Amino acid sequence: MTLVYAEMFERITDAIAMERRIKGWSRAKKEALIQSDWDRLKHLARRNCVQNKSDLGAIGPQELPTTLDVVGDSHPPTSS
Repeated sequence: MTLVYAEMFERITDAIAMERRIKGWSRAKKEALIQSDWDRLKHLARRNCVQNKSDLGAIGPQELPTTLDVVGDSHPPTSS
């Protein structure tokens, strides 16, 4: 195993938060970080930047739900 990226933090909680954030990144984004390619990292960080359309699966962005249904909610909706 080889250390390819390191960053200093004043608080361990900040370091853990950053580690968790990076774990969720795409491989391309992680490689840009390792290579210190800040322009590419910035480009990959954009919400509308999709490397591969298959990442969206069968659902396109226009088909995403606009509301969140809570499963197992013990309180039925109230009528107005």
